[in-house]
Amino acid sequence: MIVHVVDGTYELFRHFYGARRFNKGKDKPFGAVIGVLQTLLQMIEQGATHLGVATDHVIESFRNNLWPEYKTGEGIEPALFAQFHPLEEALASVGDRWTLLVVAALLDGPRRFGDLQRALPGIAPNVLSARLRHLEEQGLVVAQPYSKRPPRYVYELTSSGTDLAGALRLLADWGARHRDADPPRHDACGTPLEARWYCPTCERPVDDEQAAADEVHYA
Repeated sequence: MIVHVVDGTYELFRHFYGARRFNKGKDKPFGAVIGVLQTLLQMIEQGATHLGVATDHVIESFRNNLWPEYKTGEGIEPALFAQFHPLEEALASVGDRWTLLVVAALLDGPRRFGDLQRALPGIAPNVLSARLRHLEEQGLVVAQPYSKRPPRYVYELTSSGTDLAGALRLLADWGARHRDADPPRHDACGTPLEARWYCPTCERPVDDEQAAADEVHYA
């Protein structure tokens, strides 16, 4: 068994500043996170079966009092620093079945709490509430009130949540296949679904042979 260990912090910096060549300083909230996830997907497409991603935050401690020049988080751009936690959450959610299923259910459009319960048979109300709250805190889901008494909400993905959901769905498909979990299935026939690359500009899918022929590039 070969385990590939990825320096997630380095990859986050690489994708953040690499994107600066094209976005003219208009950083997307999760642009670098999506870039790191795409790097992992590329490794998977090339045959990697076991991946470990290491990330780190600069945590100030007693060492900073002992050595004035000890490392701090000073100098890291706020737009970049704000993506450390979302990256770790995204990586952790690959192993969290319910979070991924909630995101997948919301890809079809806004849903009420009861709608999500019916779309996710087996999920306990407290688990669904916790997952929705967590996604809200990460800025991936927004809750819009539609009733004050009793207070009720309709949930939908933010634009950042929609962007991130595509990469998460691909990683979830790989994770399910490698831990003997049941992948998402097509309601009409029961067949396990497979994620595919799609180019919205050309309006056509990109198959594995095209990807292998260097038709897919990562900025």
